[in-house]
Formats: sequence, structure tokens, C-alpha cells
Amino acid sequence: FLFGADIDVRTNDNDEITGLNTANGRLIILTNDSVHALAGSGAIAATGAPDYQVEAIAVGVGNIAAMGHQTIGQFCYFTGKEGVYRTNGGAVDLVPMSRPVERLWRDRVAVGTADLWRSVHDRKDSRYILSVVLHNGDRAAFVYDYVHQAWSVWGRLPTTSNDGPPLDALGLYEGFDGWQVWGARVGSVERMGAGTTDGETLTGS
Repeated sequence: FLFGADIDVRTNDNDEITGLNTANGRLIILTNDSVHALAGSGAIAATGAPDYQVEAIAVGVGNIAAMGHQTIGQFCYFTGKEGVYRTNGGAVDLVPMSRPVERLWRDRVAVGTADLWRSVHDRKDSRYILSVVLHNGDRAAFVYDYVHQAWSVWGRLPTTSNDGPPLDALGLYEGFDGWQVWGARVGSVERMGAGTTDGETLTGS
């Protein structure tokens, strides 16, 4: 952006910006109930201002979790009230991409706790991982394997373990390097190998 350039995003619905990310090189502006993309080259127009324009690419679908959006490949993944969505910067499918697990989402996820949700892009295993809070106060992880285009949901593990990570564990699975536990801590998602207490912290994009 040019220094001092103002970008005005108005939806006239008293909404607020809940996230900024990118998709296909475009800035994606997320609100609770809409998705916008920034268009333009930044060249100075005849008006003397940069030629940036804000385009609405979805209305009625938005991002409710400030820490729930990630850029993965050409897509921006984000979390709405009905599930996980994604945009390529030009359009948003109004049907959640998490539809295969929509019943679990609808029946179990406490959408009013979205400020506590966390997401991470696990590049090693090609997954988008979203940690959410359930109605009973437990945590669960909605996991999308974008190579195989498959969803899974990981539940809470027992709170004690001789092998290390105890509280708020999100899931247990058998990987190529043995049993691994995913634990949710404040502001991060961690991957821990069997028999260890130190985890590899996976945060941000």
C-alpha cells in the first residue's frame, strides 16, 4: 500500500472486521457476516487517490473467530456460524466446506465461544486444524486433510497420561512416527510425540 492510503470498508450493517488474510494474492477482509476482497493496483487515479476498491464477495456468510482463519494455497479458510468456509478471492461457496461433519458442528459446537477458538495450518501433514469449544465445555478439533479432501473430528483425551501431554488434548492418532497427541494450550496448538513432554508448537499460518 502507499503510505497514508485509506481503505474504507463499509457494509452499512454495524458489523466489524474480524480478520484480514489473503487468497490468490488478494487481501481478504472478513467480518462477522460478510467477506470482501481488495481490488486495484495502487496506482494513483485521476482523483489523486490510489485506485483500490473493496468488493463484496459474500454477504450473509462471514468469519466469527478472530483466530480461526488461515491462508492455505490459493484459499483463505475461515469459520462461520454454520461451519468452515473458504474463498479463492473471487467467490465464496455459501455451503460450508465442512458439510460432511455438519451434524457434529450443529449439535456440539458452542458458536458463542468463537473468541476462544484457534486454528493452525499443519504444513507437514497438509491439514487445517480448528480447535473449538463444545457445549459441555470440552474442546474438540475439526481437521481437514486438504490433500485427500477429508474431514475428521478429534475429541478430548483423558486428562492424565504417563506419556506426557495431559490437559486439553485434542486427539490421538497413529502416525508414521508412532502415537501422537495434539494438545491445545492458550493461543497455540501443539503436536507432541509419544513418550515426550515437549511439543512442537504450530501457530499462525
